[in-house]
Amino acid sequence: MGGGIYCNYNSSPILVNVTITGNSADYGGGIYCRSNSSPSLVNVTISDNTGGGIYCYYNASPSLTNVTISDNSASVGGGICCLYNSQPSLTNVTISGNTASYLLVVFTVQIVPHRV
Repeated sequence: MGGGIYCNYNSSPILVNVTITGNSADYGGGIYCRSNSSPSLVNVTISDNTGGGIYCYYNASPSLTNVTISDNSASVGGGICCLYNSQPSLTNVTISGNTASYLLVVFTVQIVPHRV
C-alpha cells in the first residue's frame, strides 16, 4: 500500500511542488491515505503510477489544490478511489488519462469554486 507515499492514523503531511511518479502498489500507487489522515497537496503532479493515483480509505480527507492526477492505472479507481467515509476536497484539480479494470467508485466530494 502506498507505493509513493503512505499516510496513516491522523497524519497530516503538507506536500508542495512535488511530483509523485513511477511507483507501484496494490492500492495507492501514488498515495495511500487512511484512518483519519488529512494530507494537504499543493501544486502536485501524480502520474504514471500502478495501483492508482490516490487511494483514500476509512475517513481520509486529503485536500488537493492545483493537482494533476494523470496516466495512472489500477484495478479500481485509476485516478482516485475513495471508500468508507473518505471526503477529499478538490480545488483546481485535473484528473485525466487514468485507467481502471473495474467500474470507478462514486463518492461525495467537496468542490471549491475558483474565483478570479
